[in-house]
Amino acid sequence: MVIKIRKGTGEYKELVSYGSWNDSSLDKLCALLIAVSPLLQHYKGLYENAGFTALFFAFPILSLRFLTRSGRGYNAKTLSAIFPLILFELYTAVDHTISVSRLLYVVFMIWVFLCIACGCVNTVFFLKYAVNVVSLAVVLLFVQYISHYIFHHTLNLRPFNLLVSQDVIWVRHLNSSSAGRLYRPAAFFLEPSHLFLYSFPLLCILLLSPGMTKWRRNKAIIITTAMVMSTSGFSIVACIGLWSLYFLIYKKGAADKHIDYRKIFSGRNVLIVIIIICVLSLAYFYIPLFRRSVNRIFTDTEGTNAISGRVRLALNYITGISGRAVLFGAANVSGTLEFNLAGFFATYIRWGIIGVALTYWFYGQGLFLLKKKYFWMSAIIIVISFFTAHTHGTFYMMYYVVFLMNGYYEKSLKYRHIPSGGAIRI
Repeated sequence: MVIKIRKGTGEYKELVSYGSWNDSSLDKLCALLIAVSPLLQHYKGLYENAGFTALFFAFPILSLRFLTRSGRGYNAKTLSAIFPLILFELYTAVDHTISVSRLLYVVFMIWVFLCIACGCVNTVFFLKYAVNVVSLAVVLLFVQYISHYIFHHTLNLRPFNLLVSQDVIWVRHLNSSSAGRLYRPAAFFLEPSHLFLYSFPLLCILLLSPGMTKWRRNKAIIITTAMVMSTSGFSIVACIGLWSLYFLIYKKGAADKHIDYRKIFSGRNVLIVIIIICVLSLAYFYIPLFRRSVNRIFTDTEGTNAISGRVRLALNYITGISGRAVLFGAANVSGTLEFNLAGFFATYIRWGIIGVALTYWFYGQGLFLLKKKYFWMSAIIIVISFFTAHTHGTFYMMYYVVFLMNGYYEKSLKYRHIPSGGAIRI
């Protein structure tokens, strides 16, 4: 069977392809709803929040695509990859107490994950919308900086009256704790770290896919600009790391299994490293905004660094866990503590070692089964899961699942590029 990437999808068709045969207006709407759901989760909706409202509208489209696959069959690699996540959802339904609401949620999310794994989301549209979201964010970041530093007016693009209650408290805490300190705009994202969580998979795909084009490089620069302007320490580290990988390894189109590591230490690459170090050093000493952003990673005005601030309380809390809770987790966790915990700690406290094993089975298999951009994407997700809650939350996890399923789909195929820029399966 030959899969032809339809015309009109632009440069995105060269980067992702899973579900590209679903190209109706409904499929576009479905991809858009899932792409923006990580942002909408912080706002009021018909049920819980606007993120779930978006999922409810996408649900019938996903179901329709799942039931009308026209004999395409199912991809064994994507189904195998999603299996640990389905086990985790089933486990959470029966751990602690069994309730109707929890069972309904679990069934709903399992169906969504299965639909994504079966290619019911067009990843071409999905990537396009996600890139457009960050492209709009960078424009608004410039507007916020101009408003703040030139007109001395702090422009808030997050409507407080539409935020769900816990996020109103969180945003007010962020605003009060940053008074008189580094200005950290985030456009319409709740905070700079959320912009990072949304952007780094896009940068992975744009930079580490074979056959770099001028269009992709420009998009990567735009996304990098948004990440750096947000002053997020994670963003700065990720941008430096991914661009270094691109220049040192992937610029020449390194093969998946045959990277010549001797070339990494070639004269050209050594020169690139020296230039990068010099540019970063000059930026640190002569650009106050960059210097303060870097300093946040290691220390701030209160004498604590961004990393310890995210894990210190969690480490103190988990030392008191013992007995059955070590394996199965604690049934009752206070809302404030749960809200501020990073993914690893929140999962361990709530669902125990079993929950941790299942979630990291899902993310960790990418380190062994995936290559190139999806390997690095998996690695970044695992690292940041110790510092942010959202890797194990409903909406960013679903966001990452779409990208990772495309990785497993690509692994199951062999591609041959043709002059038109599309791809066919051989």
